[in-house]
Amino acid sequence: MIIGILSVCVVLVIVRLVLRPIFFVNGNNKENIINVINSSDLFKNKESIKILKIIDDKNERIVPFLYDNRPSYIVFYKDKFGNYKFEDSETRSSELSVFPIKFNLNRVIIVSNYYNNVTKLIIKVNGVKILEDEISVPNETASFYKIHNLPKQRDHGYHVEYELYDKEGKPVNKDVF
Repeated sequence: MIIGILSVCVVLVIVRLVLRPIFFVNGNNKENIINVINSSDLFKNKESIKILKIIDDKNERIVPFLYDNRPSYIVFYKDKFGNYKFEDSETRSSELSVFPIKFNLNRVIIVSNYYNNVTKLIIKVNGVKILEDEISVPNETASFYKIHNLPKQRDHGYHVEYELYDKEGKPVNKDVF
């Protein structure tokens, strides 16, 4: 009798470990990522989500997407079982947005929708150019960058400047942050 009870307990533990990722909302695949986005109060219109790409970076999964045609992203971290758990998300109401991942300038995502007219973006930190990106327009795009040589902080922080240009090379005045 005791062996039977122990056997049932072992089977239940194994079934739970194997099936757990299937029943829990996580970022393990595109369908689950959309489910996580849909479960957030930040995103009200559930039908207007378009995932642009899925980026795996070490123990994180970064997913830039358009929500109601607005640039957005979501970040998951990989737990000890190998499942991706929700960590952070953000959305903006412009055609082009630059998102520092978890408010860190070492990793940025640039997300644009079809209506974006900016074809070139330059990011400067404390007066030093750290990134230049050509953007295909009109197009829905997402680019991920790791910044390895940030200048030293000034007054316990960074001063970030953006230079934006249209297809004729003319400066565009637009808030992207």
